[in-house]
Amino acid sequence: MQRYQRRSVAVAGLALALVAGQGHPADAANSRTGSITKFSGVDEIVEACTTTTIYANMPAMSRTVTVGAGAASSVVVTFSAAASLFGEAFDTGFVRLRIGNSTVPPGDIPFIGQGQRGAQSFAWESAPLTPGNYTIRVQWRTDLGSSFCVDARSLTVLHK
Repeated sequence: MQRYQRRSVAVAGLALALVAGQGHPADAANSRTGSITKFSGVDEIVEACTTTTIYANMPAMSRTVTVGAGAASSVVVTFSAAASLFGEAFDTGFVRLRIGNSTVPPGDIPFIGQGQRGAQSFAWESAPLTPGNYTIRVQWRTDLGSSFCVDARSLTVLHK
């Protein structure tokens, strides 16, 4: 009986440690709402490829928007692309969103894996931006230098 009790205590302790290690505030889902009164977008259907391992601006995937007067407000940005990645085994094609000189969380997004081809998308919500002009751009890179290509692609910025 003591052996069973020790095992139960050990399992309960392990379960408690696993649960306690989860649920960090930074990992928690965030729910927000707001009003959108404007949008700005761009589409392009021209193949573009990169093999860079450092972030570079993706061709045509930038917009400059004006956040209107009043209280600071967030922007919502969506990016979609027909993408492919071929070359080095275990490589990944990453994208990120920049507003001005800041990277919008969560930062590096694993967008497509080696040998894959197809439609991919991601959406970001910025921190509140004070009124003014902002350049918003999608950047891309690979880990190992494979050929990361996009064909039809679209960037849409929803703002106030």
